[in-house]
Amino acid sequence: EEIAAAAKAAAAAKAKKEEEARLVQEEEAEEEKRVKRQQQLEQQQQQQVEEQQRASSVTTPEKKRTEGALPASSPGGVVSTSSTAALPPKPPSRSPDYQATAKKLVSKLVEVRASLATFDKSPTVSKRRLNFKKIIRGKLNTLCHNADKIRTVAKDIYEAIEGAREEDEGWKPRVLSGECGSEMAKGKRYLFDLFNSNIVVRVSAEGFNGTRGDGFPLANLSALLSYHIKKELNLLLPAHIYTACPLAIPMLPQITPNMSESELMNALGMKMTSEGDYETFDRFLSRTENFISFMAACMASKPPEHSLFGGNAGGLEWLRRFLSLLPNNDATTTLPVITAPVLVAFLTAAGHMLATVFPAEFQSLLATVQRTVVPRLDDTAVGAPSATRLTKLVERGYEWFLKMVPEGAIFELYRG
Repeated sequence: EEIAAAAKAAAAAKAKKEEEARLVQEEEAEEEKRVKRQQQLEQQQQQQVEEQQRASSVTTPEKKRTEGALPASSPGGVVSTSSTAALPPKPPSRSPDYQATAKKLVSKLVEVRASLATFDKSPTVSKRRLNFKKIIRGKLNTLCHNADKIRTVAKDIYEAIEGAREEDEGWKPRVLSGECGSEMAKGKRYLFDLFNSNIVVRVSAEGFNGTRGDGFPLANLSALLSYHIKKELNLLLPAHIYTACPLAIPMLPQITPNMSESELMNALGMKMTSEGDYETFDRFLSRTENFISFMAACMASKPPEHSLFGGNAGGLEWLRRFLSLLPNNDATTTLPVITAPVLVAFLTAAGHMLATVFPAEFQSLLATVQRTVVPRLDDTAVGAPSATRLTKLVERGYEWFLKMVPEGAIFELYRG
C-alpha cells in the first residue's frame, strides 16, 4: 500500500510538472507572438511620432503654401483628403520644449522595452514572468468604481512591485559576478512595463468609453501608485500613452494635401489592424477620446500631491498648450477635425476639477474655447457630431462645470 501510494504520488507530481511545463511553453509561445506584435506596433507608432516631430520642426516655402486639410470621411468610413478643414498654415520653427521632452520619453521607452527582451524570452524566469502576469491582469480585472477596492488593488500592486525590487536586489551580486544573466535582476522593470502595457490595452479596447467615465478606476489607481512610485511611473506611463496617442502630448498631426492615403493615416496616428488594414476614422476618433479621457482623469485624481501627467496643475497647463497649438491667424479658418473630440474628452473628465481648483484660470480658458474655438469647428460629415457635442458642453458654462462631477468619477478619489 505504501509503495502504491508513493507511486501514485510520484505520478501525480510528474503529471503536475508536465502540466506546468506545458503551460509555460504555451505562455512563452503566446508571449513571443505578443512581443512581435507589440514591437511592430511600437515601430509604427515611433515612426508616426518622429514624422510629426519632423513636420513640426521643418518649414519650407513649399510647405507654407501647401499646408492644407484634415480629412473628411468618404463613403465606407475611408479617410479622404478632399476636406477644406485647415490646419495651421505655418508650423512653429521648432517644437515646443514639452514636445521634445515627450519625444525623449518615447525614445526612452523603446530602450527600456528592448532591455526587457531577455526577460521576455528566458525560460529561467518563466515562472516569475507568469506570476507577474497573473498579478497585474488579475488585480486589474477586479477594478470597479469603488474607492476602497481601488485602494486595495493599488496596495497589492505596490507590494508586488516592492517584492520584485527586493528579489532583483538579491540577484544583483550574482549578476555582477557573471554567475547568471542580467535578466534575473529585471523583474521590477518588467512588472512596471507590464502594468503600463495593460493600461494601454484596456484604454484602447473597443468596449472602453472614456467620456462615460470608464477610465476613472484605472486613472485613480495609476495616480495612487504614482504618488508612492514617482520616478518610474511618472515617466514610463506617459511614455506609453504618448506612443499610443501623440495627441496626448499634445501635438497636432501635420497634414499636407499631397499626402498619400497611407501617409495621411500615419500622420494622424491611425492604428494598423492585425489584418494589415488601417482602423476606420471613427474608430481612430473613439480611441483618441479614450486616451485623452484617461489622461485627463489621471490629472483630476487625488491625492492632490500626485504628479502623474503633471498632476492637477498639469491639467491646466495641458489645456493651455493644446489651445495654443490651434491656428489663430484667421477667424474663418476651420480647425482640425480632431479639435472637438479631444476637447470633449478632456473637459468631460477634468473640467470639474479645473473649475474647482483653478476657477479664474479655467474661466478664462473656457471663454477662449467658446469665443475662438467653437465658431471654427469642423462641420463636415465626419466632424459635425463631435462639434455638436463640444458646442453643447461649453455652452453650459463655468457654473455647470463647477457643480457637475463627471459621470463615472469616484467621489473619494476625484479632486473636486
